[in-house]
Amino acid sequence: MEKLRNAKKAAALRYLATIEGKNFVVTKLIAEIACSYYELMALDNMLTAVKSILKSRKCPGNRKATETSS
Repeated sequence: MEKLRNAKKAAALRYLATIEGKNFVVTKLIAEIACSYYELMALDNMLTAVKSILKSRKCPGNRKATETSS
């Protein structure tokens, strides 16, 4: 069983050493970066929406005491 596992590992390492293996890794990395970018953009849009909602809920006559004393 150990020989089979070592043979599979060696075959995988040989594959990754090839051009196809390199292309696979580069493609996967680019896909992960793109996914992270769009997730970040979605979170930024959500943050903007939340800030807008919070800003619209503030009443002008509802200031903190420290703001009115200055």
